[in-house]
Amino acid sequence: YGSFSLTLDIVQGIESAEILQAVPSSEGDAFELTVSCQGGLPKEACMDISSPGCQPPAQRLCQPVTPNPACQLVLHQVLKSGSGTYCLNVSLADANSLAMVSTQLVMPGQEAGLGQAPLFVGILLVLMAMVLASLIYRRRLMKQGSALPLPQLPHGRTHWLRLPWVFRSSPF
Repeated sequence: YGSFSLTLDIVQGIESAEILQAVPSSEGDAFELTVSCQGGLPKEACMDISSPGCQPPAQRLCQPVTPNPACQLVLHQVLKSGSGTYCLNVSLADANSLAMVSTQLVMPGQEAGLGQAPLFVGILLVLMAMVLASLIYRRRLMKQGSALPLPQLPHGRTHWLRLPWVFRSSPF
């Protein structure tokens, strides 16, 4: 008793997304993220970037992307907070579908090149404090008149042995 007509459009959505590479850029606090997808081609890529240490609040950045038949995107982003560990959530979307993927990115700090310098400075400060304390102690003893005269060492002996009696284990 009648006819029926229908037009059916089959749309392939974005099935999955994968982060291929996440590397810090040579431009300071920036990184490059290479993302691939399966299925349809995305029209927009969004990144949710946490603060260092993967703690909220997150920064959301969205940008349109040009369709690429291989569905590989390189996203470049500058971080405002500097070095640390960031959690990244990347979503690829088109008009009909959404795919998400997450990763952690470790951004090296500028202080990474210091190496052993803080340890060396700390040891140097402790040694200077010990020398200063021994000099003050020796001066107080001399003012009180109870300081023992330094023994004369035979010629050829090392002079570093002239430490205060406090630091010696037995008299020479």
